[in-house]
Amino acid sequence: VIAADSSLNIEDFRANERTFQILTQVAGRAGRERLEGRVIIQTYNPDSLAIEQAKEQNYENFYQTEIALRKLEISTILRYNTSQNSRGKY
Repeated sequence: VIAADSSLNIEDFRANERTFQILTQVAGRAGRERLEGRVIIQTYNPDSLAIEQAKEQNYENFYQTEIALRKLEISTILRYNTSQNSRGKY
């Protein structure tokens, strides 16, 4: 998979999820039939959560980590919006 991490640069909170999904789908298709499969991932971000967990095919860990990050991001956004609204003029 060439430039496997390019989808991580999209400004979308689902970028990690989409990257993970694409890589696990590609890896799942390799090795079907009688031949053993092999997947080579070319990336500039080998330590990315999506790349690491796709490489390990670790769905559960990816899910748990991604959900925790999303909850943290939502919490941060809500706190920011609340503080901005309390300072505004009515």
